Amino acid sequence: VRPPAADALKISRFAPPASDLFPVGERSTCGPRPVGVSGVIVGIAKESVAGERRVAVVPDVVKALVKKGHEVRFQSGAGVEAGHPDKQFAEAGATAVGSFEELASSSDIVTKLQAPTDAEQGALSSKNTLFSLLRPLDEAQRIAALAAGGATAFSLELMPRITRAQSMDVLSSQSTIAGYRAVLLAASSLPRI
Repeated sequence: VRPPAADALKISRFAPPASDLFPVGERSTCGPRPVGVSGVIVGIAKESVAGERRVAVVPDVVKALVKKGHEVRFQSGAGVEAGHPDKQFAEAGATAVGSFEELASSSDIVTKLQAPTDAEQGALSSKNTLFSLLRPLDEAQRIAALAAGGATAFSLELMPRITRAQSMDVLSSQSTIAGYRAVLLAASSLPRI
């Protein structure tokens, strides 16, 4: 007797590849495409929290996404505070949109560092997948509202902090930068080194 998993594996080997299900340039009518499938539309939101100067995706990553067959859209001004003017995103292959609402309505995946505001959250729908720092343990009401709106959300600070996931770990990179900066600030305030 075969275990059920073996039968599932046999069936999946004969299933059509995901790229046949979602050809490049064709939009899904039932929500976002599976991750890793060409043709996903990635949106880069402008941060709306005062003092936030970072951007979720930089132009070099946009180039890599476009090269893999994905379409990238960015909210005008998304990278300006981080030193990446709109021109750099456009040169990398991304298309500018004016508002968060326009970005959310035209993207499968929405990337943002800080959690969306109430207005931005209202623009997300069941066709969107949000990648952001959501603070779900501190912001239970926000998470409940996101769930009620139907959007799929990944809280990046909950990514396991293990070696295999280090390239996706948003906390380690920021902690490293903060540590270096603390040492430099401390050294600059010493009477001599």
